[in-house]
Amino acid sequence: MLHTKTIQQNQINKSDLRQRAAESCILHFHEHVGFDLEDPLRNHLVLRDPPSKDEDRFTLDEIFETPLHRACLVVAMGCNSGRSGGDVEHDNLLGLLAAFHYSGASAVVSTLWAVHYADCMHFSKAFYACLMANMEDTGAVSEYVDVAKASQETVVTVQMDEKGEPLPPYKWAGFYLHGAGRMPRFALGDG
Repeated sequence: MLHTKTIQQNQINKSDLRQRAAESCILHFHEHVGFDLEDPLRNHLVLRDPPSKDEDRFTLDEIFETPLHRACLVVAMGCNSGRSGGDVEHDNLLGLLAAFHYSGASAVVSTLWAVHYADCMHFSKAFYACLMANMEDTGAVSEYVDVAKASQETVVTVQMDEKGEPLPPYKWAGFYLHGAGRMPRFALGDG
């Protein structure tokens, strides 16, 4: 669909991830997220499951240090990927969202709570279909792509099952867009 390169969990290391992130326009993570309540900078994406050493975790510290010059859209389909901070007693805004934005992402799609794998897959397929349709609708007319419109259309789409029956909100309401609603257009061949 987007001429992407898929890398399965357990098949990437931090060095490769940093290099690919710097070269990509869209980063899509469909993996677990880990939290360290004592040190929020140790919150991480799980690269190898189960994580047994530091190389298996891509921490906030490391995300902050990874330039995402071309990675203007990050899709983080992991449980609670939109969660910030360590403990809830403080206004700690440190989380994956802050790290990705600091590193250069214009927009981040993430989850507010633990979302089932199948629901993440369903949302992702619908989101990319809506994103591509939005880009094709505007053609070469606009230098921007409306990520907010694609996100909104996706939520409307995934609220119903194949028979047109409404699904419970926990299956679709946990996905949200944070950041820019419009972002610079990218070629459909960019990955």
